[in-house]
Amino acid sequence: MQILDHPGVIKSSEIFQEGANYQLVLEYALNGDFQSFIKANKLDYDTKVHFMAQMVTVLDYLRSQGVVHRDLKPANWLIDQDWNLKLADFGSAQVRKLTKLKLQKVRSAAEYE
Repeated sequence: MQILDHPGVIKSSEIFQEGANYQLVLEYALNGDFQSFIKANKLDYDTKVHFMAQMVTVLDYLRSQGVVHRDLKPANWLIDQDWNLKLADFGSAQVRKLTKLKLQKVRSAAEYE
């Protein structure tokens, strides 16, 4: 898979094999996962908007790269030391071929008269 470079995508710094398993060393997310955070805290409107805007930005970036995450859930969003979300766990992700849509002219009612 191509390397994703976005501040809202968790970075991996190393990959190594341990027996039959591969291990990833990921960027540290000081404030844990979003699922635990929302269970432990009542979020006010501004906090919800803050996190939702970050999610939309990351998902738009992934779409632009042809990546479908396929396992979006609060536990896969990690929170860094600056209270920014980082999407992790790309184990189920797929890369799709990007295609451009062909736009066709839509006829107005006046063109049929």
